[in-house]
Amino acid sequence: SILVSVGVADQAAAQAALPGIITSIGTCAGVTFTEADHNGVTVYGAASPDGGLPSAIALAEGSLLYGEGAGMVEQGIDLGDGASLADDANFNDVLAALPEGRHLTGYLSAGLLQQASSAVMASAGDTGGISLPEGLNPAQALAGMRGMGLAATMLEEGARLEMVAVGE
Repeated sequence: SILVSVGVADQAAAQAALPGIITSIGTCAGVTFTEADHNGVTVYGAASPDGGLPSAIALAEGSLLYGEGAGMVEQGIDLGDGASLADDANFNDVLAALPEGRHLTGYLSAGLLQQASSAVMASAGDTGGISLPEGLNPAQALAGMRGMGLAATMLEEGARLEMVAVGE
């Protein structure tokens, strides 16, 4: 599952552009979007024509949300009423370590990295698919991690990607 949130500076312009975005995505992907209400926000959802994850789009206050997977956009709408990443010291430290002038920013919290590491190790342990050097403990390696960031900067000759890991 995936959820992408893009900040919207001009809500009225985004609202005016949304029908064209929905139509374009529907045409390109060969899907038909249906409308549903979630906590006062219109969610445009579509089933995948090839049996993959369903997708959805919504324009919430200040954000355009796109999600793949059941209920991802609805979860994003619900999170909009919660704490802001802007108030998270780890998030701010990771952003500060990224280069200025970037066009795209990605962020992985330390908690998410630890959950992913634990899930991979648990899964690999069941299948025997990953063997680690003796003494290497991924959870211990992530101790003190504050988060990871990715910056993409569009250049005339292509894109420059930079990744940072911030720890204690």
